[in-house]
Amino acid sequence: MKVSSICCLGAGYVGGPTMAMIAAKCPHIQVTVADMNGRRIEAWNSASLPVYEPGLDAVVALARGRNLHFTADIRGAIAGADLVFVSVGMLFDPTVLVSHPMLLFGLLAIVLLAKPLTAFLIVWALRYSVRSALTVAVALAQIGEFSFLLASEARHSQLLATEGYSLLVACAILSITVNPLLFRAIEPLEKWLRGKPRFWQALNRRSEAGGAELNLEMPARLSAVQQGEEPPVTAVIVGYGPVGQTASRILQKFGVRPVVVDLNLDTVRDLAESGKLAVYGDATQRDILEAAGIRQATYLLVTVPEMLVRTVVILAAKDLNPNLRVFARARYLQERAWLEEVGAAGVITEEGETAIGLAVLLLREVGADEDRIREEIRAIETELGARG
Repeated sequence: MKVSSICCLGAGYVGGPTMAMIAAKCPHIQVTVADMNGRRIEAWNSASLPVYEPGLDAVVALARGRNLHFTADIRGAIAGADLVFVSVGMLFDPTVLVSHPMLLFGLLAIVLLAKPLTAFLIVWALRYSVRSALTVAVALAQIGEFSFLLASEARHSQLLATEGYSLLVACAILSITVNPLLFRAIEPLEKWLRGKPRFWQALNRRSEAGGAELNLEMPARLSAVQQGEEPPVTAVIVGYGPVGQTASRILQKFGVRPVVVDLNLDTVRDLAESGKLAVYGDATQRDILEAAGIRQATYLLVTVPEMLVRTVVILAAKDLNPNLRVFARARYLQERAWLEEVGAAGVITEEGETAIGLAVLLLREVGADEDRIREEIRAIETELGARG
């Protein structure tokens, strides 16, 4: 796109000098600076400029009247422009914080309390998880740029007083500032709610009902898969974080049908809507494992990080299907022996994989060839028992 005309909205400390420099350096481009403040436009068209920058008067004198123009006709300037810059300062009177403190507190109460609470209730009523409802509520606990546009139009139409506009801007600044802190508070708040068993159970009743409805469809879906011409090998994956997602993708490439068990209702719903097999619930419960088809499964992959959960899941699964091949994730090398004792055929430890990963990086850094790298990896595996 060839630009032959530019409009800048705002003839203040930024817009005026910037456009003057563009006009001086690009004489083939018509530059128009528009501002609703008539006195400021008059000053830019006079010998006494409204701002002072060393050498600015000479730059303006060079371009003004040739390809640099200052006008109060905002609509006309925008209509004739190929490119529009917006350089409008915030019209904010800080004295309203002192003169109208209760109005400010009222606005903040609406933005930080009423609005997110309403959002939470709507998302909760739609049977999404409490975590999703909290995330949506916090995301909406602020007002931003669009509110400035609405307030500006209301002020120009004399529907909103100048004090009201300043209060709205103050509310926006404060809510945007506080919002990152609210996001950091989601996890502690969820832990606090979990510490109130009755209240937490009441909050989760709707989402769990939605999860139960999804689980009711699983027997029919599993039966349809198993009654195919060649019943596929199936693997139950407990946990659908980054590790579970990677395992699921790889298994599908090699013809193994994954069935995911996860406590995140949103994850299970998304998987079900995409045509994948998924069960909502706690994998330590035998009925949840049975709903996932553990009795007919060939493999079980336990990807959750908690040691106690891994142990209970493996014990329950092996009791339901003694021929099951179990592969588990572990954080520490010392956990491997215990997981193998309770039935895991293979254990991958985070400590061991970190040691191997760092060794590979260092060996490549010092120029070792691939054969030497593979040799060192085998030595580390033997030393740490990192894989098996």
